[in-house]
Amino acid sequence: MCHWYSECIEQLKVLDDLTLLPELGRSKRDVMVSEIPNLQELAIADISRFMKGKDKTIFKGIGVGSLMKFHNRAKLSKQKDAVPYWTEAM
Repeated sequence: MCHWYSECIEQLKVLDDLTLLPELGRSKRDVMVSEIPNLQELAIADISRFMKGKDKTIFKGIGVGSLMKFHNRAKLSKQKDAVPYWTEAM
């Protein structure tokens, strides 16, 4: 109900802020921002360079599964006419 909400969202869009992705809040953004400053960079990134082994990344508190999910969401957010898709069988 904050009257600044629309202004804040507009500023986040201008900055192409990582927090525009669902489940990627400020604390995760702050861990990633030195390597991946915005959504466009995440969308085009070769995320394998951020991985340490099978299940760890260079980002404290962010595992490989989460990083892959954020990468896919960033790519979708940058695609014109993107559509949702299933990630597992129902």
